[in-house]
Formats: sequence, C-alpha cells, structure tokens
Amino acid sequence: RVADLDRKAQIASTALEASQKTIESLKMSLNEAHEHSRLAESAKLSIAAESQKRLATSEEYRQTLASVAAEKEAAAAELQTIRRERLHEKALVVAATDSSCLLRVELEKALH
Repeated sequence: RVADLDRKAQIASTALEASQKTIESLKMSLNEAHEHSRLAESAKLSIAAESQKRLATSEEYRQTLASVAAEKEAAAAELQTIRRERLHEKALVVAATDSSCLLRVELEKALH
C-alpha cells in the first residue's frame, strides 16, 4: 500500500511539474503577446502622428498653392489694367497727333 501511495505521489508530482512548466510557458507567451500588443500600439500611434504631420504639410502646400494662384491672378489683372492704360495713352497720342495735324492744315490754309 505504501508503494502504491509512493507511485501515486510520484505521478502527482510529475503532473504538478508538467502543470507548472505549462503555466510558465503560458506566462511567457502572455508576456510576449503583451509586448507585441504594446509594440503594435506604439507603431499605430507613430503612424497616426506621421499621418497627421503629412496631412498638415499637405494643407500647408494647398494653402501655398492657393496663395500663389491668387497672386498670379492679381498680377494678371494688374497687367491687364496696365495694358488698357497703355492703349488709352496710345489712343490719346494718336488723337493729339491727328488734332495737331488738323490744326497745322487749318493754320496753313489760313496763312495762304
């Protein structure tokens, strides 16, 4: 009967050791899983931060492009105004020249 109890105690001891090894193995696996989870969360946050940074940079580029387009449009309008003014000045010069020629002709007629 003692031998039977010793055998049962040995079996129980072996089973306990196996259970303890299994528990340690599961703890290590759980720790690894927690570490992977932490690394994944860290990577997720890092990617989100980089995404926000790129989004902000894209918005800055968009605003810069819009500003450049507005400046270009303003410069084109100013150039158009200058061209109109020059055409008007040329028309005035032509009109003045025509008037001067007519006056000269009238003066020459009056003198002869």
